[in-house]
Amino acid sequence: MSRFGYNLFKYGVLLLLAVFFGYQIYASVYNPLTTGTAIHYEAYDGIPVTGVIIRDETVVQGSGTGVLHYALSDGERVAKGGVIARFYDSEAASLATTRIAELTAQIADIEEIQSYNDLSAADIDLLNARVDAALHTLLFTCSAGDFRNAAEAEESLRGLLNRRQIVTGEAENFNTLLSQLQTELAEQRKLAANPRGQITSDRTGYFVSLVDGYEQTLTPAGLSKLTPAQLDAVKPQTDAGQGIGKIVSDYTWYIAAAVPFSDSLQMHTGDALTLKTALKSSPTLSVRVEAVNVSDDADRAVVVFSCQEMNSELATLRSGPMTIVLREYEGLRVSSAALRVLDGKTGVYVVSGTQVKFVPVEVLYSTGGYILCSDEDKSGSGLRLYDEVVEKGKGLYDGKIIH
Repeated sequence: MSRFGYNLFKYGVLLLLAVFFGYQIYASVYNPLTTGTAIHYEAYDGIPVTGVIIRDETVVQGSGTGVLHYALSDGERVAKGGVIARFYDSEAASLATTRIAELTAQIADIEEIQSYNDLSAADIDLLNARVDAALHTLLFTCSAGDFRNAAEAEESLRGLLNRRQIVTGEAENFNTLLSQLQTELAEQRKLAANPRGQITSDRTGYFVSLVDGYEQTLTPAGLSKLTPAQLDAVKPQTDAGQGIGKIVSDYTWYIAAAVPFSDSLQMHTGDALTLKTALKSSPTLSVRVEAVNVSDDADRAVVVFSCQEMNSELATLRSGPMTIVLREYEGLRVSSAALRVLDGKTGVYVVSGTQVKFVPVEVLYSTGGYILCSDEDKSGSGLRLYDEVVEKGKGLYDGKIIH
């Protein structure tokens, strides 16, 4: 072999070795597979609408001199003859009335704790669990904007914390605090004095402080014949008088929504459905279809739902974006890119140790970016929660060894 041939052979061998070791390094540090984790997920098919709230509402008229002080919160129940609001001489007297209610509740709570003498019977683990539950309730109501219930949750948490201090010996009693609260209560009562007058309810129902002018134009009386055109044309009254609020006098209230005719065919009177809302306090509402009113030109329809849930946020709502949930799905979510067909079977590849394994799946729901698959069956086969699913990879086959 000539010197030139020898050099050519040597460099050729070196090049092959370089390629071989380069590939080994590449294969060891770079995984050509892109994977995702199978997680539990819920999805639904729905129709987006603008829901219009319709209630049996009576405006509460009231006049008087002084500062108006509401005795009720929005969404709170009131009996016939119950006090809705009072008039006070000044803003200070109105604020004092609010503070009196807070102090009275705190004093009653402390007095109850002081009377609880059988500390040996206290279950500290149960008490701790109740403290945790009260804290979670307070955090949830605050994040949901449900401030009336948040105030109640705060009082409950404070009482439980005080009781735990007594039981664990962190505090022998709350006599000093009780004395301070009683002194403040006496001072606030002097400031509040007597109201100039009051407004009472002439019926039983839920109280709402907001008067928006739709109380007489949106009523349950005509819901069975309400058309899309009529719903579009509804306007508020320009003069609501001296309304200081209103009474919703029925447990059942209604939501009307205009939908395309083709969508209305998927709903029937008597159907029990769920509405998704943008409300923090009520992200879902359980409703019943009361009527499906098709327009004269059969182009649109008004679907009327009934509901019996109530809170302060719902009490003041007149309209808002909602989604009519027609079908709900629950399963394991994986990327749509992971879905493959092998030997006529639909499935996905999952990483199992150093191999990829083909797992047949039943697709329950599919959208542009992901699919929902059924969980493993009783035999233990199928896709499992937290499986590592291959979303992207070349040359895949069942049993392929991966580095």
